[in-house]
Amino acid sequence: MVLWQLTLAAIEHLKQSRLSRRQILRRMRTSSAQLDRILDASNMRKTVDGVLALLEVLGYEVEVTVRRAESE
Repeated sequence: MVLWQLTLAAIEHLKQSRLSRRQILRRMRTSSAQLDRILDASNMRKTVDGVLALLEVLGYEVEVTVRRAESE
């Protein structure tokens, strides 16, 4: 679920970015095919690292918080 949410966020931020695809590929040091896999929301075999790298190139930070569930 987290991977899917991160992917959707990356897609939205990519749409708003002024960076060209070529600039993004160069900054990520990856291929066009790999970027396509990262942006494929249905692809659950990609790594979180790839999505986080894309978000970083787009100028975003990601914070993940883990906390104990409250007892009922």
